Amino acid sequence: MDSAGSNRMFQHYQREVESLTSELRVEVNQAYSSLASLDERKTSLKRAERLLDQASQSLNSLELEAYSDTVEPQRRDNIQRVSNLKKQLESLRKDWKDAKIILSEERENMERNDLLREVEQDLESGSLEQRQKFVSVSGKLEKGNEVLHNSRKTLEETEQVTRGILEDLSAQRQTILHTREGLSKIDAALLRSRGLLSSMTRRALANKLILYIVAAIFALAGLFIVISKFWKP
Repeated sequence: MDSAGSNRMFQHYQREVESLTSELRVEVNQAYSSLASLDERKTSLKRAERLLDQASQSLNSLELEAYSDTVEPQRRDNIQRVSNLKKQLESLRKDWKDAKIILSEERENMERNDLLREVEQDLESGSLEQRQKFVSVSGKLEKGNEVLHNSRKTLEETEQVTRGILEDLSAQRQTILHTREGLSKIDAALLRSRGLLSSMTRRALANKLILYIVAAIFALAGLFIVISKFWKP
C-alpha cells in the first residue's frame, strides 16, 4: 500500500479509536456516579468492557498502520499519536477496574445490611430460635468474607498472570512490526535493484546495437575497397 493509502487507513482507525474512547469514558463515569442505581452502573460496566475490547483491537490495527508508514516524519508523528491513545486507554481500563471493585463492594455491603436489618428485626422478639439464627447468619457472613478475600486474592494473581501474557504479546507484536518494517525496506531495495538491472540491460542492448552498426560499416567499407581495387571500368 502507498503512503497516501496507509495514511487514510491510519486516520480511519484513529477516528474509530477516539470515538470508542469517548464512549468508554462516558460509561466509566456512569459506573462511578452515585446518582445512578446499582443496576444502571452494572450495565455501564458491561458496556465499558465491550468498548474496551473494541478499542484495543482498533488500537492494534492503528499501531500496525503507524509502523508500516514509509514517510519518516509522518511515521514518527503517527507513532506518537498511538502512544498517547494507548495511555488514555490504559487509564480508562484502570478506572473501569476500580469502578468494578467499588460496585462489587457496595452491592455486598447493601446485601449484608439488608440481611442484618432483617435479623435485627427478628431479634426484637427475643426468641431463642431467632438468636440462634443471628449467630448462624453471622457465621455465614464471616465465611462469606473469607471466600470474598480468597476470591480477590485469586483475581489479583490472575491479573498478574494476564499482565505478563499481555506483555509477552506486546513484545511479539513489536517483533512483528520490526520484521514488517525490515521487509518493507527489503522490498524497496529490490525495486531499486530491479530498476538498476533494467537500466544496465538497456545500455548493454544499445552498446551491442552500436557494435553491430560499426561492424556493418567496416564490412561495407572493406567491400567497397575490394570492389574499387578489382573493378576496372
